[in-house]
Amino acid sequence: MSDLIQWVESYPTWVKLTLLVEFGVAGVLLLFCRGAPQSNSVASSGLPRPAQTTGDRAEGLRAPATSQTAVSMSLMEYFAEQDRLDGRFLELQEAMDELRDKQVVWRGYLHDVTGLQAKVIVDASGQATRGAWVTFGEDLRTKMYSLRTGDLVEFKGVFRSGGPLWANVDADSVEVVEPIR
Repeated sequence: MSDLIQWVESYPTWVKLTLLVEFGVAGVLLLFCRGAPQSNSVASSGLPRPAQTTGDRAEGLRAPATSQTAVSMSLMEYFAEQDRLDGRFLELQEAMDELRDKQVVWRGYLHDVTGLQAKVIVDASGQATRGAWVTFGEDLRTKMYSLRTGDLVEFKGVFRSGGPLWANVDADSVEVVEPIR
């Protein structure tokens, strides 16, 4: 413990404050996530089924399986797995390590675009409570700015990291599955 204290004391005050705030936020998130379902099934995970989420947008959030898809997990299934492993830190870390650097094909609703990043969410109501931060290459800049908030989009890319609320993906393509009306 004294080694940890000496290590922290060697940093400037602003770094210490940043660490303190980050640990505080992580603690609050852990407290709020405690009541999450512990089921193995997406159907009983408490997350809305795609047909319920999309209303008349019956295509749902599951991307069609392709031969290039290394991971056949949808964005909603990713969050169901996060919920199932809540509090099981080693299992969660192993699952994230297994998913890291794998190709994913995910669908979600565009929430906003900033620079070469887009926020894609799983909830059609527009509440950005869970989703993916998707980073695109310079070659997709024009296409990104042609998308509209609420479009159902499919993006393909490499999973980099994630947590109970957001996943981070470096994408190499994006297509509008169903434009907002």
